[in-house]
Amino acid sequence: VCLTARISGSTGRRARGGILAYAITSGNLVRVSLFNEVGLYDEGFFVDLVDFDFSLRLRKEGRAVHRVPDAVMHHYVGDVAPSRGFLRRFYTQHSAVRRYYQYRNFLYLVERYGLGFPAFIAKLSIAQMIHLLLIGIQDPQPLSSYRAIAYGVRDYLARRQGPWVEGSR
Repeated sequence: VCLTARISGSTGRRARGGILAYAITSGNLVRVSLFNEVGLYDEGFFVDLVDFDFSLRLRKEGRAVHRVPDAVMHHYVGDVAPSRGFLRRFYTQHSAVRRYYQYRNFLYLVERYGLGFPAFIAKLSIAQMIHLLLIGIQDPQPLSSYRAIAYGVRDYLARRQGPWVEGSR
């Protein structure tokens, strides 16, 4: 069992009952013995989607992620952009470097879990497509973000993981 705190800002999404489909890494309370059973966080991801990978690995092994309602942690994933209504759910302002990781690591998630968790990956794919569109509308530097995303796709295809140093690849 992996536990997650209630987090202000972004939280995990409910799957069924009190069980979550995933939990963001910064709010996890993980039993150390669980790492021996399912492995550590994948350092190849380096930043974004490490939490999705870990949560899906847990679920693949028949484990569950539960919410701990009494644990509270204050955490925010980025600057809130002036999106209205429905769009707020899909757009958070991030640096171009974060966009690189978001899209590179998304492709690794699709590869690893597309067959085992097709509904989860389909929802995430739709969110990524909407996000891609919103970057052009909301992002203060959309060309930098799109360039970083292209580098992320290129590095996924080249099977690169770990930290990205702009201009070194």
